[in-house]
Amino acid sequence: MEIKTAETAKEMLDAANGFEFGSFSVSTSIPWEKEVEEEETWSIGGPKRSEKSDLNERISRIVEKKSGKKFNPWKAEVRLSYDFSNFRADAEPLPLFVYGNYLKNSRELSQSRWKKRGESQERESIERIMGEALREACCASGYKLHGCGREDIDARMLGNGRPFVLEIVGPKKRKIDLRACEKEIAKSKIVEAIGLRFVPKEFVEFVKNSRLDKSYRAKVKVEMGVSEDGFEKIKKIAKIRQRTPKRVLHRRTDKIRERGIRKIEARKISENEFELIIRAEAGTYIKELISGDDGRTSPSVSEILGAPAVCTELDVIGIDDEFVRNYW
Repeated sequence: MEIKTAETAKEMLDAANGFEFGSFSVSTSIPWEKEVEEEETWSIGGPKRSEKSDLNERISRIVEKKSGKKFNPWKAEVRLSYDFSNFRADAEPLPLFVYGNYLKNSRELSQSRWKKRGESQERESIERIMGEALREACCASGYKLHGCGREDIDARMLGNGRPFVLEIVGPKKRKIDLRACEKEIAKSKIVEAIGLRFVPKEFVEFVKNSRLDKSYRAKVKVEMGVSEDGFEKIKKIAKIRQRTPKRVLHRRTDKIRERGIRKIEARKISENEFELIIRAEAGTYIKELISGDDGRTSPSVSEILGAPAVCTELDVIGIDDEFVRNYW
C-alpha cells in the first residue's frame, strides 16, 4: 500500500478548514490485512516499531510545517484522522471547557435540561440558558453542564454563585469573548454567569467532586409560636443523621449519612414564622433538617420544637469555593 504522507496531511488540514485550533493529534486506520501482516512479522523477530506509529509521526511533522499548529496529543484542540481503507480524511474539534459560577434568581428553574413526559420541547434550565449562549459564540454542536452539586428547583442560588464547568461540544471557534457571553446570559434576567474562564478537561472531575460547605437562608413556618428557649436549642444543632429523603429516593441510594451543621442563626418574623441562616456540610438536605422527614432526619427543627415545621422558602446564599476558584 503506497502512502503519500504529504497528500494525506493536506487532506486532513482541508477537513479541518474553518476550525480554530492551535494544537492537534493524529490518528490513522490501516487495512486489517496490513495489521495482521505486521503482527506476523513481529512474531518471527521482525522490527517492533509499528508502521502506523511511524506513519502518524511523519504526518504530524508535515501538518506542523504546513499549518504552523502544534502536535500535542495530550492537549489537542482538534483530532485529525485518516482511514486508509476508504481513503477518507476527517477532523473533529475536541471539547472546550469553561469554568465559572452561576447565580439563579428563580424558584421555577432546574439546573439540567429536561422534558416533561409527553412534551417534545425542553423546559427552560440553567444548562440551556448558559449553554446556548456559549454554543452560539463557539459555533458548536452541543454542550453539557457539570455542576458542583445542585440546588432544588424552587431554591434560588445567590451570593457568590455555584461553581460549574460547561463542556462545549464540537466548537468551531475557540477564541471567544467570555465577558460578552456573560452579558448574553444575563439578558435572561434569571441566570447570571460570573468569572468565566477556560480550564482543562481535568477540571470537570475536580469541580464535580469538590465537597464545599454551603450557607442557606430558610423561611420556616410552624403551627405554634417559638420561644427564645426553642431558638437556643435549634442553634445548638451540630451534627445530624440523615436517611436519604423520601423525595429523592428514586435517584439516590437509601442510606443514613452523618452531616455537620457548622452554625445556625435564628430570627423571628411573626408568631408562626421565623428565618434560619444555616451553614452546613456538603450534602446536607436543609428542608429535611427543618421538617424531619417523618423521623428520617434527626435531630430536626420539628423534633426540637415538638411541632411540625416546614421550609416555605429556601435560598443558597454562599458556597465556600475559594479553594476551587484559586486552584487554576
